[in-house]
Amino acid sequence: MIRSNHDRKLCDGQSNLGPTVDSWTAQGTYQTQVFCSTSKRWRTANLEIRFGAVVVKLKNPLPHKQHLPPIALNVVDIREVPAKQDQEHTIHWRLLTSLDVQSFQDAVQICRYYVLRWIIERFHFILKSGGASVEKLQLALPHRLKNAITTYSIAAMDALQLRYYCDTDPDQTIDQIGIDDLSYKVLYTYAEKRLNLDVHYDPKSPPTVKQFCITLGRIGGFLPSKRQPVPGIIILTRALERLKTLVDAYITFSQ
Repeated sequence: MIRSNHDRKLCDGQSNLGPTVDSWTAQGTYQTQVFCSTSKRWRTANLEIRFGAVVVKLKNPLPHKQHLPPIALNVVDIREVPAKQDQEHTIHWRLLTSLDVQSFQDAVQICRYYVLRWIIERFHFILKSGGASVEKLQLALPHRLKNAITTYSIAAMDALQLRYYCDTDPDQTIDQIGIDDLSYKVLYTYAEKRLNLDVHYDPKSPPTVKQFCITLGRIGGFLPSKRQPVPGIIILTRALERLKTLVDAYITFSQ
């Protein structure tokens, strides 16, 4: 599956992809959360979906590619409705895929796949050069690199999940997203006694995701501000590694 940013010639030699898709009737609408690159926040978008099959012709193929036949593909055209005044940030995705698209539900599934691209991109950013910084390890042996990637992937996913919930549903409590009571206890006890923060561990009243996220960021050096009220991915990744060390120490010295 790829996103088409340029018009393409269809196999009949006369039609282009853009006008052909524009002539299709919308088959339905779908609402989802999308990431806004400007505000760095998730937002709700209402998407209108068209889909159909086309045969794309190679445009001016190189001599060694002239033998290649036209390519049969399915197109899923996704447009935000109503269009925003800021046209630059109005969604219009024209997706070309070899996956089967026979119904509206199939088209929605393709849309879901594409929406997940941002989460995948952020995961690789965290793992490679963000908070985990596996790239800096410079491991020579494949099995050591594999073990490091496996270990750091856990922290990267935890940070990504925590920041995602902080953006999309910050008022739910931490027990609703699977954060264990021990991590909560260790973090808030450390923050209260060592960082002198105005927080307190109360097993009967767990904090919201946003509150937990801010407190967690503090052990990673984060200071909340109007411009950045919650810590970013890199700080969260490092803070989670610090919290894991604190939890391991607590378990060891409690035995």
